[in-house]
Amino acid sequence: MEDQQDSPTIPNQEDKTQTRREFFKEGALFTTSALAAASSADLNIRGRDSFLSGIWRFFSGEKPRIRNLTPDQSIVSTPTPISDKINDNNSLGNNAEAVKPTVEPTPDINRLNGNELLNHALGIDLESAARNKAETIIVLQAKSLTEINQALLVVTNKNSRADLLKKRYLLRMNKLESSLTPLTQEQLNWCKKEKIHPETLGIILDNQKRAEEIISDLLKYNSEQTEILTALENRIIKTDDPEQKKMLQQRIAEMKSIMFRPDILYQKRRKQIPDNFVASASLIMINPGGLAKLLVTETGGVQDQGMYMGFSHIGNGPAADNINPEAFPDAIPALEVISDRVSRLSGLKFTTNSITGSLRGNVKENESGGAIVSQIMPDGMIDLLSQLSNPNMETKDAHRNLNPLDINDATVITWLFLAQSTYVGYQDNQELYRYGYLRGENPKKDGISFVKIRRWAIEKWNQHGPQVNSILGSAQSYYDRFPD
Repeated sequence: MEDQQDSPTIPNQEDKTQTRREFFKEGALFTTSALAAASSADLNIRGRDSFLSGIWRFFSGEKPRIRNLTPDQSIVSTPTPISDKINDNNSLGNNAEAVKPTVEPTPDINRLNGNELLNHALGIDLESAARNKAETIIVLQAKSLTEINQALLVVTNKNSRADLLKKRYLLRMNKLESSLTPLTQEQLNWCKKEKIHPETLGIILDNQKRAEEIISDLLKYNSEQTEILTALENRIIKTDDPEQKKMLQQRIAEMKSIMFRPDILYQKRRKQIPDNFVASASLIMINPGGLAKLLVTETGGVQDQGMYMGFSHIGNGPAADNINPEAFPDAIPALEVISDRVSRLSGLKFTTNSITGSLRGNVKENESGGAIVSQIMPDGMIDLLSQLSNPNMETKDAHRNLNPLDINDATVITWLFLAQSTYVGYQDNQELYRYGYLRGENPKKDGISFVKIRRWAIEKWNQHGPQVNSILGSAQSYYDRFPD
């Protein structure tokens, strides 16, 4: 596990500070058309010319003035002020009395509750004093599991998020919510040893079965696509027509780019794994202990009794402000799709500025920034969710509607992201992949080491060697204590 040999099929990664978001910069599947398919926007434009000014244009022979609107603009009609005074030229409106605009009263935040309070908070700048005050009130009001989970969609201050997670933990340990997995004393002891807050492990255990179901559906569809892929490759071998070969190669590349684990077939072809190797959800999912350590490494900015709380620190300021558009040109459009999706699923009024993301830092050293929730870039998030939206894949409707900001769905998405591999391209007679996770040992003793594959999978997030070792170490420690 200490071996840090680079993948022979992954492009050079010269700087360890180039973190997991670099994964999306090269070979990302995300396209503008995918964005359009992933979101439907309703554009309501209201506006009218005033009655009097319309009459004036009619009699004067003036052509109607048409205002060109961009999709994000709207016109709100306002009454035209009318004066009973008419000037000597009988023209209308020159002496119209000015009407002062109506100022909406500021709501008393202490009287707001539920979604009204949450939407009020969403309209306040992130990390401002007013926003922190609103989030403090949200935390005080949230009592039930539903209220806490809804609050965690909105609250971004790390200390306020930690307070909500503590409330969640009390519900779990007092067995007040049947949907929350109770933790054994042995699991609590393991968490304390690993410095992982028990609620982080609890959230993961709550969602393990659901993640397994979704990954099983993805692998089934992947197997069906592999058969088609093999048939296309056989056609390439048989044809002598250069144009036909080129067309088939393009189709194969497109298919690989939307498959969940295209690397399995590639490794079989290279004799790196046995021909009869069959991937399953249990084989490509990191265990709960390893995932817990990954989450506290990425989002555990707050400690409680010496244990780091996953999902407590998920960003600093708006993700849109932290994204490097030169490195990730599709990230901000993806963020717009995510805000629309979260609004639809939650009933709240999100915008791109409502979603917090990681700091960009020094662009000379690190091009990433704007990663959200478990620190996945927005375009990578949409890319993954688009696979679940594929109508040709059989899965439950609920699995197609994951909410990226919900901590339960975000946990499932994190599992999916670590399990998937991505076809990057073809270079120097080799196919390039970002590898997905593989548990256990390779049955083919002279084949590729699954330990190396696990390391490469985690490096999609984090290329800092000691932290990768820590995540793998916790996965092994959890397996030793709770073998499955």
